[in-house]
Amino acid sequence: MTGLELGKAHVDLGELVEAREVFLSVARIPIASDETDKSARSRAEAAELADQLQPRIATLVVTVTGSPNDDGVRVSVDDVTTPLVAHVSVRRTNPGPHTVVVGAGDRARKEVITVAEGETKNVTLAVPPAPEPAAAPPPARREITKLTWAALGVGAAGLALGGVAGGLAIGKAHDVDRQCEGLHCLPSAKEAVDDGRTWATLSTIGFAVAAAGLVTAAVVYFALPRHTKQARFGGLLDASF
Repeated sequence: MTGLELGKAHVDLGELVEAREVFLSVARIPIASDETDKSARSRAEAAELADQLQPRIATLVVTVTGSPNDDGVRVSVDDVTTPLVAHVSVRRTNPGPHTVVVGAGDRARKEVITVAEGETKNVTLAVPPAPEPAAAPPPARREITKLTWAALGVGAAGLALGGVAGGLAIGKAHDVDRQCEGLHCLPSAKEAVDDGRTWATLSTIGFAVAAAGLVTAAVVYFALPRHTKQARFGGLLDASF
């Protein structure tokens, strides 16, 4: 198949752009010293056919919006990247439907545009907007759990017991002082001494329980992870289904 026949085959398929390129390549073949009349006629016919196809080829003009400049913006027609200058991309194309893609980064918009023979179609396509950044999670806060409250309750009860028992122990000590003179004590002083020792022991236990409760409450409060409102709401939603 000669170049002239190949160009005519492209025309029959509606591939006017490809046909004109073939005709132009034939018309631009340098003239040989031993060129035949047939070769000369083929070259002249190819040039004429190329001129006839020129007005039949469609033009697709794509104007891109949604981007402040051309940096990072891409335009393709039928998977072929086309140059973009000042937000405008121009491509000579065959009549019929064409897939136009405009994008930036991982964002893209695709449209199928149909142009008629010899038509110049202007199309405006916007680059899809960038997704908004995710909202920052609410600040985490510590919760006072039931276990913390229980430990605080135990600590408060221990303080109360230690304080009351300590006061009673001091009172018994005063009773002993009133019933004793030097090393001599009344028989009733022994009961006051025993009661004072008992209350002193209970006071010590109460303060020990208070310390344990307060330490436990602090450990539970600071050792457990913080929770955000979102996490708490998510737990409530999960529990409701």
